[in-house]
Amino acid sequence: MQATPEMIEHSKRRTNAHIASVNYFSSLLDKNFPEHDADKLREPLLSAYGLLTHFFFKDSWPASKTNEFEQYLQQHRQSNPHHSEAYANIADLQEEHIPEMVCDWFAMTNELIFVRRKCRYENVMDYYMRHQLPIFKYTPSQQKLIVELIQKIESRWELEKFLEI
Repeated sequence: MQATPEMIEHSKRRTNAHIASVNYFSSLLDKNFPEHDADKLREPLLSAYGLLTHFFFKDSWPASKTNEFEQYLQQHRQSNPHHSEAYANIADLQEEHIPEMVCDWFAMTNELIFVRRKCRYENVMDYYMRHQLPIFKYTPSQQKLIVELIQKIESRWELEKFLEI
């Protein structure tokens, strides 16, 4: 199965909205990540994410595509330093990439909560505590920075502005 032009256009719109969302949250930290997820807008990930996005919003993953989807997800995560999966040793995650990582969590978690209305986590801190922290053994200084960034964004963001994106 290949992504149709409609699937690719939907994925582009969703990815651009995600990038705008990441940069809304980053603006609350006086930061900007203009290249965030840019690889999803170029081949080979553009077509792959066309399919991924299509099935993500349908909540159905064809068993025959699971390994291929996972391969593309890993390719994206491992080639972008704001993803924990990019590191064999999480201690190698540099402090400069943590704000983008946290903003990415905010964008994705809030998309799931407020757009898809389907999220297993109550908020970003819940996602961090229940998903990220048990998998990735962040260093004490990384943990401190992550919590500070989450608290800072939570104290500044406005739902109405997020929903306008």
